[in-house]
Amino acid sequence: MANSVARRVGIPGTTTAHWGEHLCAFVYTKTDLLNLVVPYIKAGLEDNEFCLWITEENMEQEALGALERVFPDAPQYVVRKQLEILPASKWYLTSGMFDAAKSFTNWAARGRAAEANGFVGARTTGNPFWLDSEEDWHQFLTYEQAVHEAIETQRVISLCTYPAAICSAKDMIATFASHHAILTNQGDTWQCLDVRRRQAMA
Repeated sequence: MANSVARRVGIPGTTTAHWGEHLCAFVYTKTDLLNLVVPYIKAGLEDNEFCLWITEENMEQEALGALERVFPDAPQYVVRKQLEILPASKWYLTSGMFDAAKSFTNWAARGRAAEANGFVGARTTGNPFWLDSEEDWHQFLTYEQAVHEAIETQRVISLCTYPAAICSAKDMIATFASHHAILTNQGDTWQCLDVRRRQAMA
């Protein structure tokens, strides 16, 4: 891990994470997604972290609106460049298809820029809603593994949200290897399951 400094996760039912944590969750509805990501981003903004939220297409304003309802100053954080909300087409799919190398380069650059711009670190979240074929999954999980290995030395926390509807049991299991912990929905709260501890016990 980058260091042992605990950071607030902000998600109901969770407590803290450390720099270098790579989290994932499987969501069933847009409401689930917003209930998960909004408090996560809010906590990061409050704690002087740069926050990057990669959304589904045409969801940027909805995402900002949901954040603004619980954090009225959210638009000001966009103006001061502490908050960036982008659609997948401007991050993962810039050439019309997933470009793992470019996405990784962009991710790493945001992490470096966060500290250079006076933030204590970076907090990111993204939703690979477009995954459809076995090849899509292979490419994305290769990218996730690269992020997973790099993030451990960075002042970054990352949350990946997978739409459960596009995930087979095999796909879900495959994601565990490239994340430190899984967040599971417990109604109004989320429980954090440490993947590393479970793997060590296996």
